[in-house]
Amino acid sequence: MNLIKFNIMQVYLTIQKFYLFKIKSRFDVVRKTMVEIRTDRLFENIVETIREPLLVLNSDLKVVSSASRSFYEFFKVNLKRLWGSL
Repeated sequence: MNLIKFNIMQVYLTIQKFYLFKIKSRFDVVRKTMVEIRTDRLFENIVETIREPLLVLNSDLKVVSSASRSFYEFFKVNLKRLWGSL
């Protein structure tokens, strides 16, 4: 009887550890996402405050969703026209 109780307790603890691991994994994903969002906001704020015209491109030289305000004013364009173009 004690052996059965011990095995049930082991199963219970194993399940509990599994769920705690899943919760921790989800928390890590949420925390990483929050850090990325803060970093993105900081980057966008920096780009917006630069006085010179600045356009952010990805590695394929396509327009990403950021450009400085002075870029829009100088070239008289809007983001919808630029986004994804070369």
